[in-house]
Amino acid sequence: MKFLYLLAIIISAAGCRNKSDSPKLIQQKDCIMFYDEFKNAKTKKQKDTALNAINEAIRCDPNNKGFTSAKLRLLIELNEYKSAIDLIENYKSDDTSINMLHAVIKLKINAPESIDLLQKCYNQYNNEKEITKNNIMYKIALTNFFDGKEKALKEIQISKKTFITTDMKFNLESIEELINKYDKEKRFV
Repeated sequence: MKFLYLLAIIISAAGCRNKSDSPKLIQQKDCIMFYDEFKNAKTKKQKDTALNAINEAIRCDPNNKGFTSAKLRLLIELNEYKSAIDLIENYKSDDTSINMLHAVIKLKINAPESIDLLQKCYNQYNNEKEITKNNIMYKIALTNFFDGKEKALKEIQISKKTFITTDMKFNLESIEELINKYDKEKRFV
């Protein structure tokens, strides 16, 4: 589980950070003040202040998905998994990556439905007509989880030929290293 959980958190944080820091998502000046306070408090590891500030930003602009993503990342960093699950469940997204993060957090707290939720995500990725650079990492992680290391490593080799940018090659090499480092038994420790 360690491998799948770490991968989901890393990918989610990277993806959400790009969305949440986008000036297009932060439009109201009053809300920016709260978001800046959140970022400063988070940098200084002032958890309570950061949480209060991001809550104020969300109250100021409840439709800003970047604010919600920032709060989700903070809750995960604070190991407040039940609060993170509540936030995701209220988020109401059909984004498979968010659903996967939901399933992984539930797996982290040993919720009985977590494997079924992961299987649902895996089925969604398998049914997509085209796997993109945005979701290949999730699909590989789930392939490793459900179908094993060899199949996942084969998928990585194919993906290296398909996604030839430097950053994608780095990401694929990183997931390959994680798969080789954590065998199936160690993931559940």
